[in-house]
Amino acid sequence: MANILLAWELGGGLGHLSALRPMVTGLAEKGHRVFAALRDLSRADRMFGAVEVSFLQAPFRSRRGRQYAQAAQRFAARNADVPSQQVERMLTRVGELLA
Repeated sequence: MANILLAWELGGGLGHLSALRPMVTGLAEKGHRVFAALRDLSRADRMFGAVEVSFLQAPFRSRRGRQYAQAAQRFAARNADVPSQQVERMLTRVGELLA
């Protein structure tokens, strides 16, 4: 039988996949191996229920990840002048960045 990859991932939600469920069920019942590349794997099991589907993490660019990287760069630049003895001052700066 064939390996089938569903790679139609439009966003964080899984609602657009509900239209594909009957097709996925039919393919799995005929013995095909079905894979779904999804952005959000945390809810994938609920979408397909007992249907035999293997889930793969779809690549995506996260805005939040970029924000964390930028915050880390700002933190390093701002703390280049902080001696290691001034831990309290550094912790205060961490709190300011996270606020």
